[in-house]
Amino acid sequence: MTDIPLDLGPQARIVARLAGAVTDEQLADRTPCPDYRVRHLLGHLTGLAVAFRDAARKDLGGTTDIDPTGAVPDVGPGWRRELDEALDGLAEAWRDPRAWTGTTRAGGVDLPGEVAGAVAADELLVHGWDLARA
Repeated sequence: MTDIPLDLGPQARIVARLAGAVTDEQLADRTPCPDYRVRHLLGHLTGLAVAFRDAARKDLGGTTDIDPTGAVPDVGPGWRRELDEALDGLAEAWRDPRAWTGTTRAGGVDLPGEVAGAVAADELLVHGWDLARA
């Protein structure tokens, strides 16, 4: 495989732009996800971006073993920078054609690289929409 099936960069930039517009006052607002406030959704986005970045790099363990249905994520004071860096890293990692091959892991589940890339795209799309609606 010499080409990548999908560039996650545009989706990541949209999520980053949406997140960049969030004010501190909006962090407690509701989202379409019943258990998540905006702050939790942003925490989830940060965590999934790091996990899927590592999945693309085949850097398994740690972040790729975290069960996404576990504790409700939250953000700290540096969340804007952390999310931007995580989204940039995610997009860059999936630009490597090797990310789409072989087996990787995300959420503690082993899966083909091409499936993991599709799941990462889906997560950005769905949770980007959640953030836009919040």
